[in-house]
Amino acid sequence: MTLRARQAKPGDFFYISVGEITGEQAGSPVRVRGAVKYVGEGWGCEEIAMIEFGDNNLLFIVPTYTQIRTLSPLRIEGLNPDDYDVFFVKSRVHFRRGFDETGYAKTIMVVDAPEDWFGTTRLNALNYQNASIDSLHPFRRGDQKQ
Repeated sequence: MTLRARQAKPGDFFYISVGEITGEQAGSPVRVRGAVKYVGEGWGCEEIAMIEFGDNNLLFIVPTYTQIRTLSPLRIEGLNPDDYDVFFVKSRVHFRRGFDETGYAKTIMVVDAPEDWFGTTRLNALNYQNASIDSLHPFRRGDQKQ
């Protein structure tokens, strides 16, 4: 059931498991306890939610995989990304366009999920069905520097 269907509104208590789209491939869902800041349209979806939790933390929940390429999707309901010291964006590379290439991000740390999954940076962990990984760069014999 969506938050809108539950008639959630800003200020309402939030205690729900999040991170279930990917399932166990990227780790188990986690329970987040906080308060609803926003429920409504955004990022091309009929419903997204912003949840405030902890010490000045904000979680965006969207119903599908979404890539953040610029700051503009974050600037809704008076939210100013400049008010936050740290961003965590679950994305492989698309975020670099709006955060790295523009110089907005002072530091970028790439973190990978603990388990092998389709979004991993460990390419040798994927199940290749149409080609042997040994034939692909940089895993091909002779590609490694001695």
